[in-house]
Amino acid sequence: MDDWDTDENGNFKMHAFHGYESAIAPGNVLLRMLYFTENSDLPPNVPHGLQFAMTPDMARKLARDLIANADQA
Repeated sequence: MDDWDTDENGNFKMHAFHGYESAIAPGNVLLRMLYFTENSDLPPNVPHGLQFAMTPDMARKLARDLIANADQA
């Protein structure tokens, strides 16, 4: 976690999202994280959502990691 974005006090900079969509394409899992909060302090010209394409193996690993982190949160 050495390269995470932090503020001047060392706190993690986080931008909450309010939803996501997923789909499939040949050989890929598509994920779109949507709807950053309107009052987010994102830099100018940053989109209000991010789109990813990943392999099925990457999607499975992400799912496992999210479940493990949710269980610990």
